[in-house]
Amino acid sequence: MAGTSHQYGRGPPEGQEFAARWQGRLVHDRSGESYRYLEVRGRVAERTSEGAEQHIDKMAKKYLGQDKYPYRQPGEVRVVYRIEPEHVTSMM
Repeated sequence: MAGTSHQYGRGPPEGQEFAARWQGRLVHDRSGESYRYLEVRGRVAERTSEGAEQHIDKMAKKYLGQDKYPYRQPGEVRVVYRIEPEHVTSMM
């Protein structure tokens, strides 16, 4: 499935809002580079917990240099939202 992924732990207010609207937006703004910006907006095509633990560990390895995501909370359930792009805005 084409699209982009966004992940939340189940329970935070922003995750609940995200699920209720079934629409999403992903914004990438590089700090210090005011002319580089990417925004993807669209509907949430899929919401799943399957593979979410592996996904957050992969992101922890890439961005934190750690094999496991270090900020897990007891009882936390990770959820991956796959967004089907409907509108893209960029400034590169």
